[in-house]
Amino acid sequence: MIENKGEYLYIEYMEPYGLKSFIALMKEVAEACRQQNIHKVLVDVRGMTGRISFMERFQLGAEGAEIFRGVAQVGIAYRKEEINRFAETVGVNRGAHVRIFGDIEETMEWLEIK
Repeated sequence: MIENKGEYLYIEYMEPYGLKSFIALMKEVAEACRQQNIHKVLVDVRGMTGRISFMERFQLGAEGAEIFRGVAQVGIAYRKEEINRFAETVGVNRGAHVRIFGDIEETMEWLEIK
């Protein structure tokens, strides 16, 4: 679900995790950012089921940087126990403006949205 909240796009992803479907969603969100001239994205994947493997985290970080670099600042709310910052580090090292948080309020604060 992609929802325009005015100053940002809100994405809630509660489906079972799948690498291909998640990358397809990232592409769809980036295109929505371009079309709607929005440069902030809040992604809530706290309800997503399944686990992301170490190598998939690398791929998500690298692909996410390619997709969102120069397009949007992306804040991700994820389950605290699953966060290891690997995907974030890979993305940031490739020019993405992205952070992963275990709390939705922290994510919103980083994005500077209300």
